[in-house]
Amino acid sequence: AADRPLPGVTVTLTGTDLLGRAITRTTTSGPTGGYTFTDLPAGTYTLTQTQPGRPTTAASPTSGVYDGA
Repeated sequence: AADRPLPGVTVTLTGTDLLGRAITRTTTSGPTGGYTFTDLPAGTYTLTQTQPGRPTTAASPTSGVYDGA
C-alpha cells in the first residue's frame, strides 16, 4: 500500500552548514504532502515533522548531508 500524502504538516529542518553555523528552517507541506527548503547551504541536517493533533516526530531516514547541489 502506498503512503498517503500528508498536507498541512509542519516540517522543521535543523543542523549546521559547512562553516559550522546553526541553521533552522520551518515550512508546511502542501496539498500533495510535498515541501521545499530554498537557498539551503551545504551542511548536515535533520528533519522533524509535526502533524496536526499528533506529537512531534523525527522524520526517518531524513538525517544527512546536503551538498548544496
